[in-house]
Amino acid sequence: MERMSQRWKRRAITVSATGVAALVFYGLLPALLLCSLTLDTIAPKRLARTRGLLFVGWLLTLECLGIAAATANWLYTGGGYASETFLRHNMRLQYWWCSTLTAGLKRLFSVAYEFTGSEHLEAGPLFLFIRHVSTADTLLPITEVALPHAFRTRYVLKSELQWDPCLDIVGNRLQNAFIRRGQGASEVESIRKLAQEIDPSTLIVLYPEGTRFSESRRERRLQQLRDRSDPKLGLAEQMTHTLPPHVGGPLALLEEQPHVDVVFFAHAGLEGIRTVADLFNGTLIGRSVKGHFWRVSAKDIPKESTQQQLWLFEQWLQVDEWVGKHPPSAK
Repeated sequence: MERMSQRWKRRAITVSATGVAALVFYGLLPALLLCSLTLDTIAPKRLARTRGLLFVGWLLTLECLGIAAATANWLYTGGGYASETFLRHNMRLQYWWCSTLTAGLKRLFSVAYEFTGSEHLEAGPLFLFIRHVSTADTLLPITEVALPHAFRTRYVLKSELQWDPCLDIVGNRLQNAFIRRGQGASEVESIRKLAQEIDPSTLIVLYPEGTRFSESRRERRLQQLRDRSDPKLGLAEQMTHTLPPHVGGPLALLEEQPHVDVVFFAHAGLEGIRTVADLFNGTLIGRSVKGHFWRVSAKDIPKESTQQQLWLFEQWLQVDEWVGKHPPSAK
């Protein structure tokens, strides 16, 4: 578990860096806009550089507002970390930040969202197992599931995301698990704890792939299965658009709460957007982001561990097949 001293050292860096970056950015904004518009005129990409620049400004603005709001919330509640008021305000802040950032992404890059199967999200609690291709898909569970259906979200996220100061501050106030990959049993235990004391409003979000897809990562994952003659290898080899899922986290959730349904969330359209720099190349402009939900009732999920692993791979192969039928496309 991370020590508080480590957390505050990180925040001293990230909060300061965010403030300085915002001041420099807004001070240079007129010159930066002139340069980006000039470059977009010379090498037209539907104003890709200008759109990317404006989105960076939007992100910095939300980071500064989020930090200020989180500080105000702490002062208002007297640092009452355990109080329901404190938690509720932070949940609202998280949802506002994600939805506002998404609104800017849609508007600036002319992105359209189209999702089917939302009728499977009506009643909770739920485990949501979602594909991972981009930092932007960490916003989808909130904007497309939690907000429309009044869920309180608990995330399993990689620890590196704590270098985003808003996600760090608010995310650590709420019930989330920041995982350091490669920690084995301690990772699984952190995930298991998320499934304790749940109610019908609980949505636990997990990315079974553990990281973003690439061909090299896919081959490494397959080789690991080959090395141990894993019976799931045949299913894994059929997955060409996704990584074979890790089983530790999903099985920990199913063991802790065997009566909770699982919703799978396949999506396509955010490929190629791994960092902020990718927003400047025009890849995202005009994209149609599509997704599909389906639900598996708890009574239809095997109870024995080996069978659960095969079941997870079979479901993930359906995710892979759906992605293969919906390649990234423009509107």
